[in-house]
Amino acid sequence: MNTSKVLGTMRNRNHTSILWSLLAGLFFVPFFAPVTAQAQSFPPVNLGAVINSEYAEVNPVLSITGDTLYFGRMNHPENRYKYDSQDIWMSTKKKDGGWTDPVRLPNSINITQYNSMHGVLADGKTYLISGIFDEPGEYWLRKGFSLIKRNNDSTWGKPVRIKMPWYSWKNEGDLATAMITPDARYIFMSFSNRWAGKRLRMYVSEIKDTLQLKKYFQQDSIRQLDSVFVSANSGAKVVKKNKVEPIILEYTKPRQLKGPFQDFYHAESPFLSEYDGRLYFSGRRTETDKDPAKLYSVMPVDSKKDMIHWKDLHPVSDTVNSQLWDSYFSPHKAGTYAYFCSHRETYGKSDIYKVMLVEERPWIKVTGYLVNAKTGELMPKDKEIEVRINGAPSDSVVMNESTFFALLPLGQRYEFTANLQNYTSDTAVVDVTGSKLYSEHEIRITFRTLPYVNVSGILTNSLSQTAIPAKNKPVLLIDGKQCDSLKFDPANSSYSVNLPYGRKYNLAVQATDYTSIPTELDLTQHNEYTKLSQNVPAKPKLDNLVTLRGRMINTKTGQPLDPSITAKMRVNKQISDAFVYNPADATYTLKLLPGADYDLVPSVQNFYNKLEVVDLRNAKPRDVINRDFFVTPLEIGQSVDIENIFFETGKSKLKEESFRSLNALVEFFQEYPNVKVEIGGHTDNVGSATTNKRLSQERAKSVALYIIGQGISKDRFQAKGYGPDKPKATNKTKEGRARNRRVDFTIIGI
Repeated sequence: MNTSKVLGTMRNRNHTSILWSLLAGLFFVPFFAPVTAQAQSFPPVNLGAVINSEYAEVNPVLSITGDTLYFGRMNHPENRYKYDSQDIWMSTKKKDGGWTDPVRLPNSINITQYNSMHGVLADGKTYLISGIFDEPGEYWLRKGFSLIKRNNDSTWGKPVRIKMPWYSWKNEGDLATAMITPDARYIFMSFSNRWAGKRLRMYVSEIKDTLQLKKYFQQDSIRQLDSVFVSANSGAKVVKKNKVEPIILEYTKPRQLKGPFQDFYHAESPFLSEYDGRLYFSGRRTETDKDPAKLYSVMPVDSKKDMIHWKDLHPVSDTVNSQLWDSYFSPHKAGTYAYFCSHRETYGKSDIYKVMLVEERPWIKVTGYLVNAKTGELMPKDKEIEVRINGAPSDSVVMNESTFFALLPLGQRYEFTANLQNYTSDTAVVDVTGSKLYSEHEIRITFRTLPYVNVSGILTNSLSQTAIPAKNKPVLLIDGKQCDSLKFDPANSSYSVNLPYGRKYNLAVQATDYTSIPTELDLTQHNEYTKLSQNVPAKPKLDNLVTLRGRMINTKTGQPLDPSITAKMRVNKQISDAFVYNPADATYTLKLLPGADYDLVPSVQNFYNKLEVVDLRNAKPRDVINRDFFVTPLEIGQSVDIENIFFETGKSKLKEESFRSLNALVEFFQEYPNVKVEIGGHTDNVGSATTNKRLSQERAKSVALYIIGQGISKDRFQAKGYGPDKPKATNKTKEGRARNRRVDFTIIGI
């Protein structure tokens, strides 16, 4: 079927059927650099047998929301006039992206024998149709255009004509096409000014009064301002409708477009794209042109002032232009796709096609699964895995426990690896270097654990829980031998070694003046890389030790602990096997190496166990030191001095040497998570009481903030400065004033 025959079926004995396509939104010139339709290279896709039939489908028009497609269907048996007719049909988009079976619009819009829709305005409910009708909207009067509204209930209102001088008599031909911009400012047309002519030329008409146009878009709001009053007879509310006369839009007379159009014998189906500001049309250069019509676009010389003069003619891509008739090219407002009509590979006559201008989703989606090679299962959720693309971390990767996804640009090759400490991963490749279409890919990245366990620790004195000094030349033996891969730091007697899992090992220390204590390391339950901490003890010979002895004293009673209470001792945070306690008289002995200082903290259940620093750096082997330890029962009202707390003179800033004692206090609050305390600051009576109160408050607060900063809840603390109000000793002596300058805590909740 040639172009003349297709368009000929749309002729009207008394008026012209105007065909066009318009996509959603207001007309604008984009602020970004457009991707014009002629740059695309995607193949068109026929909308299929749901939309297209054995009859001619033409003039696709998309609603503002994009979910309704209107189009003309010619000579269909269900049309209002059975023969030589054209009616407007519609289809709605389904959730899966397909279209429902088309239905013919009611006779309130399909009024005459040749019906055409010319686009939708920015309000999303007003459409331009061909023809001027009588006031009831039942009979066609003459050629022209009318606006008709679709109601919320999907019914249609009455058509309201627009004024366009000269159009009805200047359009003398059988054929016509047109489009209106969404802001209703311009109507583009193609028609013949010769009687029964089929050779179409391009025209434009502009709104005369923009203020009138503004009122037109506001008139629906005016109609809704109905008055309400109460009937005197029935007492019921009555709505009085305000009668508002419809606004008739007035346009200039049609003016012929100038520029490249002079090179065309025939031009039809103008469409001004709001995406790139170009005017698309279908044209034939000569009367005998072997190609019935091809698609082109032009740019306005001055889009702000002049829609008459045009330039920069370009054909639309060859993937759209065929050797047959192509027309009604209407790009979407975002410039990503367009609808058009064609005779190629049709179901009957003219079919509607969709073509991508640029990929609407110009990327690929990659979904990845992080898999353990040994188990075949997804990696554990607690693993901190970093997925890398082409060897580097990427913000495109979104992790979701043991899976991830990434949206990546088209046209590249991607290598996926993953970084997880102590694991190796393979590489998954997604190659889309030649692809221009969105696609989805699934990949697996497989992890293999390192085939060993990392074991580290310290070679320790079993009595003092301190590192064996370098002067004793400690050596770690594994199964009775030295290990070549062992890393050893003699400064602190620490070691690190990688041992294959799946078996048991015997660890022992060889050192001068020490006796080995064999330690078994069981790795039979491990089947993947992990890190283990394992100190290896050795017992010093007894003639090298210092002996501490004394009693455990209850600060509340001032007496030794009750025989029913058991006590242990932490030496440098480790329970010591060298501590021997006799509950009958609350006495103890503890063997320690001289030459070091020790953090000693008693371990007595439900007591506050205060840190004591014992300095044996100047002690000698076989020395005996008497030292009592004091513990305070966990009872509301009990107070304890926090010793070894130091501040800068006259300030509240803690000195670094305070942290040793404060860290021991943090461990106490971690062990007893329900204990709440008031931290009190105290001073001597030197200076003004106001200054001392302020300083003591700030110092108490500094101690509380330090403990809170180590992760203890702030709800467990109150800080209060007492100044000189609660002395523990006389302020008349230097020693007494020193005792009064202190920070303590009082238990206020358990």
